[in-house]
Amino acid sequence: METKNDWVHDFIYAHRPEGLSPREFFRLPRIICGDNFSVSMQIGDGLYSDPRVANAEKYEAVELGYPSAIDPLLTPYAEDPTDEPDTVYPYIPVAIVNELLEKHSGIVASAIPFKKNPKRESERLRSIAFDLFKKGKE
Repeated sequence: METKNDWVHDFIYAHRPEGLSPREFFRLPRIICGDNFSVSMQIGDGLYSDPRVANAEKYEAVELGYPSAIDPLLTPYAEDPTDEPDTVYPYIPVAIVNELLEKHSGIVASAIPFKKNPKRESERLRSIAFDLFKKGKE
């Protein structure tokens, strides 16, 4: 399924600090979708993105991690298929990520996780996303 939205690059451009060098580290906030699905997306040096630099104009693939639920679009890319969804998904083509985000009603919010336990953090973010979604429906 081809999507009209380039969710991936729009999100990167909105959250990436300006003036980064290719090897500079930064962290993108967690993506929260309209149906409460959430996922971490990361790019840059030492991460599973293509290209592996922080300041690329366009990316062919990105690293996803610790989605709030198992999704069949991600399963073929799971680094540890026995531990889904608590795993990393390396080198996901941008077209697949855009399809995933579109499937989950697009990006409605973002949040930087503070806890070290991804499972608990995922539950907390789902709760935040649900509250945001309810507010939008009122």
